[in-house]
Amino acid sequence: MIDFLSNWAQGIIVAVIIATIIEMILPNGSSKKYVKVVVGIYILFTIISPIITKFSSNNFNINDILDTKAYEEQMAKSDEDISKKIEENNNRTIKDIYQSNLESDIKAKLKDKGYEVLNTYIQIRDDENYTIEFISLSLDKKETEESNQVRNIEIEEVNIQIGETNTQESDTSLASSEKQEIAEYISSTYDIDIKNIEIL
Repeated sequence: MIDFLSNWAQGIIVAVIIATIIEMILPNGSSKKYVKVVVGIYILFTIISPIITKFSSNNFNINDILDTKAYEEQMAKSDEDISKKIEENNNRTIKDIYQSNLESDIKAKLKDKGYEVLNTYIQIRDDENYTIEFISLSLDKKETEESNQVRNIEIEEVNIQIGETNTQESDTSLASSEKQEIAEYISSTYDIDIKNIEIL
């Protein structure tokens, strides 16, 4: 009887130590509560199993009572779902960063050519290479300092003349030839079909 109690106490101590180690190693997440339930059941059966075995001649097996296979399948499915969500979020983040960098690059390159990008719309395919499907840009000509000085001089001359009003507005809209030239530049730079580029 003393041996039985000694073995029983040792089994409980070992079960509690194993449960503590598993709980310490386990990362925080949705699966932690499921593991805690399994560990609790394991400790419970470690406590009860020797008593039932002592008072009955049958061996006591946890698999006969609990459907551990179904639980393992559910855990595997849960882990798979979590992995898919993480992968989708990572892909979405990479695509957003790529699109943002692409917009900045287009703005910088066109700024060097003397154009200001007012609005951009870029459509990117959800594939491994993040292929650019469509680009729409709303552009404006940048005003240079020389054109501002010339306009100021003209306005001063107009103000000197009495009785005449002559207002001259700057034309910053793009000609169709300029739009075509910009579309060709973007097509060659970013390897996109010119039909899929819209310049406004």
